[in-house]
Amino acid sequence: QREKAAAAEAEVARLVVAARGREPLAAQAHAEVGRLQAALAAAEADAAELRQEVARARAEHAREAKAAEEARGMVATLEAEASAASTRATSLWGDLEAARATASSAHAQELRVAHAEAGDAIAQAAAAREAAVAS
Repeated sequence: QREKAAAAEAEVARLVVAARGREPLAAQAHAEVGRLQAALAAAEADAAELRQEVARARAEHAREAKAAEEARGMVATLEAEASAASTRATSLWGDLEAARATASSAHAQELRVAHAEAGDAIAQAAAAREAAVAS
């Protein structure tokens, strides 16, 4: 019975080590969330910068009658780039939300599994100890 109790306690220790081994996955997911947040901030800054460029280009167009066609082309290009940057920012926002949900779900699932496994091992160890004490 003591051997069973010792084996059950060793299993508890193994499960604790295994649960700690799952922590890097959650850390990677959190790091990915941070990376996506940084990318989103950069895309939003790009969009704001491009909007400012559009405004400057429009003012120049009004002042320069000779270069009207050229300025219209620049404005259209900058508006398309601003729209693309806004689209990228929206897409990154969705990716960020998905990464957050995935990280949260993965972490919660890992914790549930680790707790369940540890609970089972603890119950087995307790039963083995009781059997060892009874004999």
